Amino acid sequence: MTAIDINLSLDQALPSESKYLSKADVTQPLILEIFSFSHEELTVGEGEKLIMSFNGATKPMVMNVTNKNRLMLAHPDCQGLGDYKGKKIKVFFDANVEYSGKTVGGIRIDANYNGQAPAAGIDPNDDIPF
Repeated sequence: MTAIDINLSLDQALPSESKYLSKADVTQPLILEIFSFSHEELTVGEGEKLIMSFNGATKPMVMNVTNKNRLMLAHPDCQGLGDYKGKKIKVFFDANVEYSGKTVGGIRIDANYNGQAPAAGIDPNDDIPF
């Protein structure tokens, strides 16, 4: 028997073996550059899911409706899937993600990040003056 560090989290002790990006992979926000999209059948009989791949060694991400909507908000100039190639997104862990009525945590696309620096003199954290 091998001793194990008792300070490890369960995710650290038993890392995700998924070939897709998961909450265990996103311990801090990631800036990713979109490469392409594809359809893949993840579970036999459940149909194909939209998969977003990235430049670099990052695992691809299984898209859901929420993250699709957030991607569209981050890059409203994109119309077709090909328009997203080279666009940057920020992916982060959200502890409030729900699945089947249970709070399980998951990954989200930051709808406010589009890879562009804010205009000079503008602090994105300032209140909007009226």
